[in-house]
Amino acid sequence: MEVCSYTFNDPKTVLLKLNGNKCNMNCLYCSEIIKDFRDEQIKFNFDNIINIISTLPKDTHIIFHGGEPTLIGIDNIDKILSHIKKLNFEKKPSIQTNGYLNNEWVDYFYHNKNDLDLSVSLDGDFKSNYFRIINKENSFNKVDNFLHSIDSKNIKFRCIATINSKSYNSVNSIMKYFSGFKNIKFLKLNPCFDIDDNGLKEWAITPKQYLKALKNAFNYMIKYKTYNNFKLDPITDIISGLNSHVNKFMIKCNKFYSIYSDGSIRYCDAMHTYEKSETIFDSYPKYIEGEIEYCKECSMLKLCSGGCPSIINIYKKYNRDLLIEYCQYRMEIKKYILYYLNK
Repeated sequence: MEVCSYTFNDPKTVLLKLNGNKCNMNCLYCSEIIKDFRDEQIKFNFDNIINIISTLPKDTHIIFHGGEPTLIGIDNIDKILSHIKKLNFEKKPSIQTNGYLNNEWVDYFYHNKNDLDLSVSLDGDFKSNYFRIINKENSFNKVDNFLHSIDSKNIKFRCIATINSKSYNSVNSIMKYFSGFKNIKFLKLNPCFDIDDNGLKEWAITPKQYLKALKNAFNYMIKYKTYNNFKLDPITDIISGLNSHVNKFMIKCNKFYSIYSDGSIRYCDAMHTYEKSETIFDSYPKYIEGEIEYCKECSMLKLCSGGCPSIINIYKKYNRDLLIEYCQYRMEIKKYILYYLNK
């Protein structure tokens, strides 16, 4: 996954893994499934969570995360939210859910819409959602019902759609699906670049395929003026970066951390290694520095502004051709957008 945006404006963010990687879905591409955790990391501990929150800097953006955070129940979510409100954090907390939820949660999000931002993971229409499964079946219908329920109650929400091997050719359908909601305010098209010793995973795409998806998404955004309704990431962040004339490497690996119920700290979810960190917002795995230098030596840095060090590292390890393709995609999407902006 390529988690962070194309701008340097990402806030300091903590993914608060309330119950580790516990989930009620079995999404095939889930990066949490493969992580080997101790029982203490996947067991919800209310007192520990409260203590963790109390130590965070007040400019931290807290995201209730998992696994599936709603599995700890409405009462626990509500008590944690009340504690955050008392501490006067600068940013409203968020919850990232798979949306496999009933009307009780719809009512909760409605009554707390001014205090908790809602983000739902869904890859688009039924076909695009092929790898998001529960009990060996596509989870689309249940999540689709949830989205329509919150939309009917005028609850503003965000969505993250993973662009996968079943969906990269169908981005127009994905855009059309999400454009049907009047209260969606943000849509992130996240690439699934999963690869290992055996090559690309069944659900993964190449950077060139992601480039194709982004071009089609950009064209759809322009044609139907969806920018009047919701922000499309990474497209709008690319445009923002181009307008701000950033021409240096934008390191953001020290802005994203996961903290588990036992207090253990891990780096950004995009990392394919699971080293612990002792502190937040001031460090990243040692191998990252080498990939930053790799980008800094590139003649196209002024246009690209640097890729995700973790993705660069894993392509170096498993497929150098895809590393070249990754760098090309980052430059080509910016050239494509620049051509339109300069017309």
